Amino acid sequence: MERLVVKPLGGAAHAGLATAAAFDWHSLAAPLGDGDYHLVVFRSHRRAGADSRGLWREDKLAFAEAVASGGLLHYHQGLLDRRRRSLSFCLWETERQAAAATRLPTHRTASALAAGAYTSYVIERWTLGKAAPAGITLRLLGTRQAAPPAA
Repeated sequence: MERLVVKPLGGAAHAGLATAAAFDWHSLAAPLGDGDYHLVVFRSHRRAGADSRGLWREDKLAFAEAVASGGLLHYHQGLLDRRRRSLSFCLWETERQAAAATRLPTHRTASALAAGAYTSYVIERWTLGKAAPAGITLRLLGTRQAAPPAA
């Protein structure tokens, strides 16, 4: 499969857009084969004074661990907008592979940092489908919202 590229839409404000409108999902129509894929979206609002270096370090390690585990097709690491919001996602071959990655040691360490790093975050799980002639479709499977305790 060729390298996947999914461009954010809406400029610096894409973190505030609905998932379906935040990225050029149709750019995946050519490189992806027909079928269903698992999309995990992480929307966050970073706390002022959060350990950004620590977050980036753990994110980089968790990414390497996820790649080594197999099934990760694409990772978009969102940048902070002016309101300290970010929108990131992982696209997986299967939901099972995505779930297995959440149990890996470095992912658990990175997840533990969320309590002190974010004022709130939402994890969205989607099925991203690709079928001719319809192209790309998104179907929301569920969300989990969290407001970590104040630091």
